[in-house]
Amino acid sequence: MSIFLKEVAWMHFEQSAILTVHNHVITRNPRISVTHDKHRTWFLHINNVQEEDKGRYMCQINTVTAKTQFGYLHVVEPGGSLPPSHKPAISPYPEHD
Repeated sequence: MSIFLKEVAWMHFEQSAILTVHNHVITRNPRISVTHDKHRTWFLHINNVQEEDKGRYMCQINTVTAKTQFGYLHVVEPGGSLPPSHKPAISPYPEHD
């Protein structure tokens, strides 16, 4: 499946907030940005991560049946650590057929 003609959106699930659509940042939060690798792999960037940023994030491709990928961002205080079973970042890769 090619996603070149599709738009990719990032959302903060718990806040019901649309963060980005394609190359455009929708949120007024200046710490949020989006990049991509030739429109195939999309990355959500959050600068100066804060406690309020924790939670589920969703990446969605607007195909006929929307394709979604969820990830959870854990925020720890400086010097803190995550349990070994947790990854410190979310996967920015939407599901592919």
